[in-house]
Amino acid sequence: MNDYRGLLIKKRRKELDISLEALSHGICSPSYLSKIENNILVANDDIYNLLFKKLGISTMDTIKEEKIKQMLDLFFKYYMSSDSKIFKVMDELLEYKDEVSSYLFVQYQLFLLYASEMNSQINISLAEVEAYYSYMDDSQREYFNLFRLSSGNMELSDNEEWIFIRRLKVQLTANSVRH
Repeated sequence: MNDYRGLLIKKRRKELDISLEALSHGICSPSYLSKIENNILVANDDIYNLLFKKLGISTMDTIKEEKIKQMLDLFFKYYMSSDSKIFKVMDELLEYKDEVSSYLFVQYQLFLLYASEMNSQINISLAEVEAYYSYMDDSQREYFNLFRLSSGNMELSDNEEWIFIRRLKVQLTANSVRH
C-alpha cells in the first residue's frame, strides 16, 4: 500500500504527543489506527476525515495542490539539468513549507532534502526522509536513491535492486585504478 494519509496522521499525532488510544477514541480501535499509520491498511475516507479533524490537519484545495505539484516537477527537472531557474522555483516552493499535507507530502520532503544542499536554512536530514521510503512511489524512490548516491551517504544493501549499482561502482573503481 502507498497511502500518504497514514503517514500524515502518524507524524502529526507524534508531534502533538497523542497516544494511539486517545486519537482513535470514538473513531476506531487503536490497533486499526496503528495499521493505518503503518501503511498496512487503507481506511475509508470518513475515518481519515475524522482523524484529520481531531488532529487539526487541513487539506489543500485542488488548485493550490496542482500548482505545488507543477512546481515540484519543475524543481526536479531544473535540478537534473542544472538550470539556474531552480532557485526561483525553490523560493516559491518554500513559501508552502507548512501547508503541504496532501499526497504531495513525500515529494515535498524530497524537495526539501535536495534544496538543503543549496540553502543552509533548510534543515532536514537524509534519515528523516528515509523514514518515508515505504510511502514513496517508484520515481520518488529513484530521486531518493540518486540523492543518497550523489551525497556519498549510500550504503548498498544486499537486495537485488542494488546489484547494478555495485557493478557500476566496481567498474568505476577498476577504471580509476587503471589510470
